[in-house]
Amino acid sequence: MRNPAIDWIKAIGILSVVFIHCLPSFLDPGVSRADIWLHSMTGFAVPGFLFASGFLYASQRDQPWQVMLRRRLKRILIPYLVFSGLTYVFPVSTFSTRTTWINESLLGSGLDSSWASILDSLAFGSAVGPYYYVFVIFWLTLATPLIALIPRSMFPFFVVGSIVIGWGFTGLYWGLYSFFWWIRNPLHWLCFFAAGWWIYLHSERILQWIRSGRSKWVLGVGSLWTLAAVYLAIDQSGLWSTFVRWVEIYLSIALIFIATAGRTQSSRVIRWLSDASYSIYLSHLFFLHALLSLGSVAGSSAMGARMIRIFMDWSGAMAGSTGLLALSRLLLGPRRTRFWFG
Repeated sequence: MRNPAIDWIKAIGILSVVFIHCLPSFLDPGVSRADIWLHSMTGFAVPGFLFASGFLYASQRDQPWQVMLRRRLKRILIPYLVFSGLTYVFPVSTFSTRTTWINESLLGSGLDSSWASILDSLAFGSAVGPYYYVFVIFWLTLATPLIALIPRSMFPFFVVGSIVIGWGFTGLYWGLYSFFWWIRNPLHWLCFFAAGWWIYLHSERILQWIRSGRSKWVLGVGSLWTLAAVYLAIDQSGLWSTFVRWVEIYLSIALIFIATAGRTQSSRVIRWLSDASYSIYLSHLFFLHALLSLGSVAGSSAMGARMIRIFMDWSGAMAGSTGLLALSRLLLGPRRTRFWFG
């Protein structure tokens, strides 16, 4: 049975992911204050996917773990390997983060550089930088049989502990000063996966609270979200702003969940985007790279021109990735498309 709230989180999340990649990177020296604020407002996207995965995995926790892992890993890895392989045919240098860490650190430079690059890109989700999510969800998926063993009475401690650890890596870095490894650290992201799992365990009671006063919950959480958004527009540096940005992620996910949980069903478009989210995530970078190669959005100082360019890049990337998926479903059928392309 579909859950409308999860459909909405995934649908809004994938729209936000594509938008994020249209923005200049927050590591770019030319990034503007407006760009940083937009990154903050859309920063819930990947945590939202992890929240949705934790929620859905918890709903299947009673299944035999061997069957569960085989099915989940097949769905994650096969499309990932297909699109990672395509980056060697259609390079997406705009998002490239390839390394030869395995070769240099583990094998003593024993491999040819091209094979080392391929091995690293597949092992660490670095064929293109945004594929780091696959590395994270792979390890969290492997951990699901262990998470399922945690007694229900102990689960709140697990969630709180994962949140403390997550903040440690988010705000304090805890020794991970390499951005490459910081963003690929599963413990950095575990808190969102654990929160989704915990919400499912108490979903019936939570739905009762939401249904009894949805408008009040939306107003309360929405007000906090707005205050955080205003603060981040004013202050964008320092540990305190990092903390507010991190809290804003939870508020964004909570706001979407509260507004949509318990509804009869989500719209056809939302369901389609939810089902297509993984495929769009893997494929949109090829189209976006081609669009960004025509000129950088950071090159314009006029805010209006920048926003028009961002919207055009976003529209083109969405049109390309959804069009590719629709064509694949037409030619191969939904099942084969899901198997090969997500």
